[in-house]
Amino acid sequence: MIPAMQKKTTTSILRQLTLEIEKVPEAALFSHVSPDGDCLGSMLALGIALRSLGKKITYYNAGPLPGSLKFLPEAERISAVIPGDLPDTLIFIDCAEAERAFAMVKEHFKDRKVYNIDHHVSNDLFGNLNWVDPEAAATGEMIYHLIRKLGVPISKDIAINLYAAIITDTGRFSFSNTTAKSFKIAAELV
Repeated sequence: MIPAMQKKTTTSILRQLTLEIEKVPEAALFSHVSPDGDCLGSMLALGIALRSLGKKITYYNAGPLPGSLKFLPEAERISAVIPGDLPDTLIFIDCAEAERAFAMVKEHFKDRKVYNIDHHVSNDLFGNLNWVDPEAAATGEMIYHLIRKLGVPISKDIAINLYAAIITDTGRFSFSNTTAKSFKIAAELV
């Protein structure tokens, strides 16, 4: 159970993150090496939602992407190479540490906004704004709430990505981290 003070902090961080992201015209989204369904599905769902708001979005993963996850909507848009001209906003999804995305990625942090969205208790809080919720079964649950807070309808492509995220990190709802909230979100996505 999250103490009441921490719940308020989580809510206020989500509110702050939403306000910040609404102002961003362009962002680069990153997920961790040896990608799984949670990092890729969460990243792609958020990217699709942000593009629906008119934002320019690029995806990065040091890859290679597992063949079993290449079906995810927009997976073909993920690049394994970071360009020299990254936007001013970098969003890390499901990365307990920035280097988990790319070894030398912190070299790109200077004069950029770095947002860190993760559910791992081991997260080293590397962002300018860190939303880390160890009570979430998957980062996909957090992204679901962020997308809702942004007022973006859950499209079929967003739902597929978020469902893949949640079933991956809950072991198809068999791991002890599975909660009623996990089932409720998954039911809505279905």
